[in-house]
Amino acid sequence: MKINKIYIKNFRNISECELLFSEMGNNIFYGNNAEGKTNLLEAISLCVGKSFRNSKASSYEPFAQPGCSPLIKLYYESDDYPGRENVVEYKFNNNRAVIKINDITRENAADLYGEMKYVVFIPEQLSLIKEKPELRREYIDNIVMLQNKSHKKIMSGYKKILNHRNTLLNFDCVDLSMLSLWDDMLAKQGINLIFGRLKYLNLLKKYAQEIYREISCNKEELELYYNSTIYGKIDNLNTFDDKDHLYECYIKKLKENLNSKSYSPFRTGVGPHRDDIIFLINNQNAREYGSQGQIRSICLSLKLAQAKMIREYNNETPVLLLDEILSELDNFRRSFVLKNIKNAQVFITSCNLSDFSGEYGEPPVTNQNKIWKVNGGNFELCTFRE
Repeated sequence: MKINKIYIKNFRNISECELLFSEMGNNIFYGNNAEGKTNLLEAISLCVGKSFRNSKASSYEPFAQPGCSPLIKLYYESDDYPGRENVVEYKFNNNRAVIKINDITRENAADLYGEMKYVVFIPEQLSLIKEKPELRREYIDNIVMLQNKSHKKIMSGYKKILNHRNTLLNFDCVDLSMLSLWDDMLAKQGINLIFGRLKYLNLLKKYAQEIYREISCNKEELELYYNSTIYGKIDNLNTFDDKDHLYECYIKKLKENLNSKSYSPFRTGVGPHRDDIIFLINNQNAREYGSQGQIRSICLSLKLAQAKMIREYNNETPVLLLDEILSELDNFRRSFVLKNIKNAQVFITSCNLSDFSGEYGEPPVTNQNKIWKVNGGNFELCTFRE
């Protein structure tokens, strides 16, 4: 996939702009904070999937003219049909998104997710390793949804069943026969949900381990595994193939949780909604013992691994949206990132062009690399080095 052009009007601090992008190179946006760099990346993400900020539609209105409807048009070519330009139109009416692809209306913005492959990095994702498990569950679910659109339906179905079961637990006298029916449905849907996560986590793991080994100059080994509240540690998909046994274990665990002293009324305490992903560096839990440099290296490895997985597994070229990925990196890690984002269309922001200096040098202003200076929502294409 490659993005040829974007037109934006009335989107946050961007009053109006039209940008023609480099097809297979770095599209660099530099300037001070709060000038519009991240707003541009978010506008792109809305057209290829969903906002990486999880923002409300009302927050997209222009700062200077509240009430004006934002409009985004993104022009792109898919890998399957090179040379044929497509248009995604994303506009807002009464705080509701109206999406069209080639003038065909889509009912839901989420329908776009997975159609166009992309990888996004934002500084907030550095909290992925250290913070709460729900961040890691959301992370792997987003990866799976990008690969398999049915995963969203599986997640939605699981949540509905879970809510019904929790509602039943709210009664003073629980109908055990009714509870058994919900347990049956929850176990079957939960197994499907876990399987989807494991399938793509194993792929991601393979690439992330290779990349982390390079970043650490072969001094450290990254390990990751799925920690299930039903089945415990799962680090191999081959152990997850006996459905009858998996179902029996799931039902048994639900009953044990219901009768345990740690049981909390009105809530199901075990299942994929409580699972986690564990990261180890040289067999030490990175969440507890990882240094700031190690945590940043894990996050970089995961993002670069995701891009590599899309290239090799899907045979597609993903678009990379990288917001301030080079800040606070040492020269070696900066050079490593720049080396590993070649042969892709990249949209990258930075406060300073000096972030691109180092072994590979500051990227020249050529047809392969374009640089814009961003100031107050305006984008000035540079034709010389500053």
